[in-house]
Amino acid sequence: MGYYELTAKTTLLLCLVLGAAAVAGCSTPPSNNILRQVPAVYVFSDSTLDVGNNYLPGKNVPRADRPYYGIDMPGSSKPNRRFISIYSATITELYRMGPRMFAIINVGLAGCLPIARVLSATGACSDSRNKLAAGFNDALRSLLAGLPGRLPGLAYPLADSYGIMATVFADPLESGFTDVSSACSTGRLGVGGCQVTSTVCANHDQHYF
Repeated sequence: MGYYELTAKTTLLLCLVLGAAAVAGCSTPPSNNILRQVPAVYVFSDSTLDVGNNYLPGKNVPRADRPYYGIDMPGSSKPNRRFISIYSATITELYRMGPRMFAIINVGLAGCLPIARVLSATGACSDSRNKLAAGFNDALRSLLAGLPGRLPGLAYPLADSYGIMATVFADPLESGFTDVSSACSTGRLGVGGCQVTSTVCANHDQHYF
């Protein structure tokens, strides 16, 4: 059970926790008279791939160094405020459509992903990337804490992907992993890319990535 399996199970747990509440809440229409047709839980999570696709061609591709995606500006050490504003705007817009319950997963240890480790000669985690992730999570937590005051009835759990990864990485064997640094693929630290000729390791269940 690796990174994506853990994320999926965390999401499923959040949905189960909110499921009964969502069903119970579907009988109460929102103030703008838009009736909720189906009880639902909206899940927001980070992505290690989709945000800031600087390698794709095209002027309309979201990029990490342009509004409104990605890091602030190159060379900045501040956690991104654009993502925070996008979270706020998206939740508010959905709220106006009727939803009242959201499940949100914060950003994990971005500096410990193999794609970050491979940039280090020793394969160590990137402290700067982890600090950026932690800074974003602090800003996200603060944002969410203030939303119910202006969006009555809003309910959300915030899953701590960052904390889960830190716990697993501190004692991998306790969680059944023998490798939490490299991906189960080809190339240094498994960061050789997904190619037709790529092979995966035999003990992939023991790899976090």
